[in-house]
Amino acid sequence: MNILNSNIFEKYIVAKNIDEISKRSDRYKSWEYCYKCFCNNKDKIKENDENFLDLASLHLAFYLASWGMYRGSSFLLQTDYTVHKEAIKILKDAYVLTDNKISNWNIDILFGVVDQLKEYYKDIKNKFKDNINDITDTLLTKILLGTLGITPAYDRFFIKGVQLYNEVSKEDISTIFKRENFKSLINFAQKHEKELNNLDIRLIVDESIPYPLMKKIDMFFWNIGKPWVIQEGDKYYLTDDKQNKKEVKKGNPYFNYIEEKKNLDVFENSIKNYYYKKG
Repeated sequence: MNILNSNIFEKYIVAKNIDEISKRSDRYKSWEYCYKCFCNNKDKIKENDENFLDLASLHLAFYLASWGMYRGSSFLLQTDYTVHKEAIKILKDAYVLTDNKISNWNIDILFGVVDQLKEYYKDIKNKFKDNINDITDTLLTKILLGTLGITPAYDRFFIKGVQLYNEVSKEDISTIFKRENFKSLINFAQKHEKELNNLDIRLIVDESIPYPLMKKIDMFFWNIGKPWVIQEGDKYYLTDDKQNKKEVKKGNPYFNYIEEKKNLDVFENSIKNYYYKKG
């Protein structure tokens, strides 16, 4: 069932992000600065320009910190920014994807780079942790989104958003970032490439650079996946906490608000119907 149109994309990509980010020194601008750095200096990165790699590593480190990858439990917290230099050298193999239409993408190239990044960071992690778990898809995809813009960031809001979209649309986009699963997201991107490209979103920090397709997809699902809050009278409650009726204050950018007197879209209707059925 096709539940998407340009208005839905406009609402969940532009209205919920760009206007707010442009008003302040927002931490999400860290993605813009990082992406700008890599977008404007492809040749220097491909040539392993050591002086530039230092600057690129600093951008990548600060962006990852802004996006939660330097929390106290992270092995990256034990490193300085130069740890990313060798990873950036690996990324140059995937630059070809940034120049191709999504229909011409080679998933093998993408996951060849992913595998190399995983092994590189795993070796770094091994120096600081006794029990080595795999490098998370969240870290790997945030690196790919911040530098080349070729994958969404597979964090919890993005994954939750895909799950909700699947529930409403009856589609089956995988929430697993694996070679054999990524094709389902590619299919979504191809299906809606025209509508997404019609959203002429440009970097606030450099209007000559458009947002890449995968960044728009990241924003779309991320915004759908934020916790949903529903209005009852003059109060707002989390929909996933019906039993305890956890009240929240309106205005938190990490929540989706469903107003009582409002025309609801397909996602809001789905959440509201599920919420009252559940209750």
